[in-house]
Amino acid sequence: MYKNYDINYRMRQIIVVSVSDSTDYKEARLVEQIQWHSRKARHNKLRFRQFQIITLVASAIIPIINVVPIGHDDVPTRTISSIIGGIIVVVTELTQLEKYQENWILYRTSSELLKKEKVISLRIVLENIPILVMLTRTSY
Repeated sequence: MYKNYDINYRMRQIIVVSVSDSTDYKEARLVEQIQWHSRKARHNKLRFRQFQIITLVASAIIPIINVVPIGHDDVPTRTISSIIGGIIVVVTELTQLEKYQENWILYRTSSELLKKEKVISLRIVLENIPILVMLTRTSY
């Protein structure tokens, strides 16, 4: 009888260690995923804002170029206005094609949800919620 108790006690220790290792693994994985999603959100936010600024500045420059006389005929003015208009079209289409704003929001949302999940899992571990006890009792 003493041997059975000793074996059960040792099995519980092993199980608790494995649950602890599992918790460490989950926490490390959550941190890694949070960082990855945050980086992606930052990148998409930066791209979206860069392209919006380019579009805004280029759109503001076109009327100024059309008012200011360049040379004695209209050809250079029309050429410059057309090139800037083309830049606006390309940048706008790239923004829509790559969906920087949508990706930014999705990655940020995922990152925040993962942070929330991390807090919940840490609370479970720190408060010794009975889930861990159930895991240790049913594992052997």
